[in-house]
Amino acid sequence: METINKKIQELAKKGEKEKIIEFLSHNKAEMRLSAFLALANETDFEIVRELKKLLHDPDSYVRAFATLHLGDFGQESTTENLKIIFKEGTCNNKLDALRLFTTDDLRKYPEMSVLLRYAIKDRNIRVKGEAIKTIALLKDAHFIGDMVECLKSKQPAIRLHAVHALGEIKDEDVVNPLLKALVDRNEEVSKAALTALRSLGKEDLIEDAPLILAIKKMEGTTRSRIDTIKKITQGNIKNGNLVLLMALADDYKEVRIEAIKALVKLKDKSAVKKLKEMLDDQYQAVRLEAVRALSHISDKNDLDWLTKAMNDANKLVRDEAKKVQSSLKFQRG
Repeated sequence: METINKKIQELAKKGEKEKIIEFLSHNKAEMRLSAFLALANETDFEIVRELKKLLHDPDSYVRAFATLHLGDFGQESTTENLKIIFKEGTCNNKLDALRLFTTDDLRKYPEMSVLLRYAIKDRNIRVKGEAIKTIALLKDAHFIGDMVECLKSKQPAIRLHAVHALGEIKDEDVVNPLLKALVDRNEEVSKAALTALRSLGKEDLIEDAPLILAIKKMEGTTRSRIDTIKKITQGNIKNGNLVLLMALADDYKEVRIEAIKALVKLKDKSAVKKLKEMLDDQYQAVRLEAVRALSHISDKNDLDWLTKAMNDANKLVRDEAKKVQSSLKFQRG
């Protein structure tokens, strides 16, 4: 559908722009698109005005293509039109769409982040890679979680792009993912993580051999990961709390629960933010442990998490939250 119709090609060769403009209102979508493509590079005001009419074309694909060339992120219709490209377009269409993100400030238009996440999840490695590069250019901390997911990719190139992006974001929350990337099985990814951590001034962590060894062990079996967590609670590993914070994102709930318990034993108040996030865990056993942990190490004046826990879908979690509330009321007299 992206090839220009032969008849329109002939008109373009002859420079008969007025006749091509007539095809912009043709009853067939492929003819309208062909006419648009033939005139897409024109700068004449009247021609551009006619081309812009296709931003509201009845055919979704024609609208999407018009948006790709003429769309404004400030227009409400742009998001929906670009969705068509990320869902149905070719690899080149998607790459062209991603280039739009580098010419506008994405943070002005939050809805555009939805489109960028479409691209991050694309099956095509070129599209996925370009999306991650775009995030590196934007330096937007809202995408840290997305980059952490990309570090789990089986493709070294995707993991490498994700490490570069995290290094560019330069937020404190990128330190743990980069530490984990230090022990990546791919040497290039590992070196990139090392460079990123140095640029963040984390030389002390890089040179902490017991810490790096503990991170490496967290790549082992479930038993090995739990044993590593228990060893950290003995206080033998400086900065061991960083490993525990990583473990909160472990795929196995048993590991996450052990990590929560360990953070309580270490009385690590820096973990409060992450523990609050654990109240959204899919398993009630994890949420229950998070409530218990927060009751011990969170600030008694910071109880927004308690309200959330008291409204949990699971009765055990709700009951535990009520116990905490009752205890606090008793302490306050």
